[in-house]
Amino acid sequence: EHEADILKSHDIGIANAYRLKTGLAQEQLLEMMAVGGSANTGTWLNAQKALELKFVDEIMFDTEGQLVACAGSAAILPPEAINKLRNLLTQQRLDNQIALERASLDLLKLKYKKEVM
Repeated sequence: EHEADILKSHDIGIANAYRLKTGLAQEQLLEMMAVGGSANTGTWLNAQKALELKFVDEIMFDTEGQLVACAGSAAILPPEAINKLRNLLTQQRLDNQIALERASLDLLKLKYKKEVM
């Protein structure tokens, strides 16, 4: 129960920070955060809704309909981070394929040398 009280106080602290930024009531913010709810899913906002509720000061890029903010606990990776990871994985797959092909070629060379001798 002590841990639950600690988590509740953290939730209230986060809600207070949102309250100072947005001017929304603490109860409304806690509800948006789904604190204590059975689903505990939080509220997801696109850029326009975040602007309307004053979670952000402005929309910097044309991201209409794109999810940009969450009052819950889940994190959202920016597209740049996703693309960087995708590129790294693609490069790693290519490097692995090249290494495999080189190893296969080396094995064929060894087999050929053995047959020639």
